[in-house]
Amino acid sequence: MNTWYSGIYKALLLATVILFIIYNFSTGAISLNALISGLITLSLSLMLILYIILYNILDLKKDSSILNTLLTILNGIGPFFMMFAVIVLFLFLLLTNKDRIINGYVSKSYYTFSNITILILLMQMYFVYKNIASSKFDSTRQISKMVSIMLYLFNVITAICAITLFTILKYYSADG
Repeated sequence: MNTWYSGIYKALLLATVILFIIYNFSTGAISLNALISGLITLSLSLMLILYIILYNILDLKKDSSILNTLLTILNGIGPFFMMFAVIVLFLFLLLTNKDRIINGYVSKSYYTFSNITILILLMQMYFVYKNIASSKFDSTRQISKMVSIMLYLFNVITAICAITLFTILKYYSADG
């Protein structure tokens, strides 16, 4: 694999961590914009990683049946696709409720679940980065099965947190 290509998605993952740190140590519009930028940067990085994995699967499974290829694709990119879906849901919640969040018209539990969601995303990023930085990934272009299972578990927990955030933002708004 080209080192510049792997450098791009690794740099995007590190930029995401920096943006999440800015989110944690700032307030108001700066904090929310750093969180939105971090989620978008993470999405871009996931798309680049998905491209590598999908390209490798399609290259290896040229002569396989369609069903076998589809199952291999779902096993290879499933955790990343699920993570991407949760990030899109989180972004949707942030963008539709941006003014209320900036003005502080949300419940205190919103901040708790938002921080839990970010923490779980950071743990997922750690496992992904550790796996894609290994020499095994450079040779096989696949994540290990253990990391895949852990990502599925973390994705389910993150999805539960995102749904809880939706409930908090929809039904438990405050007046300031």
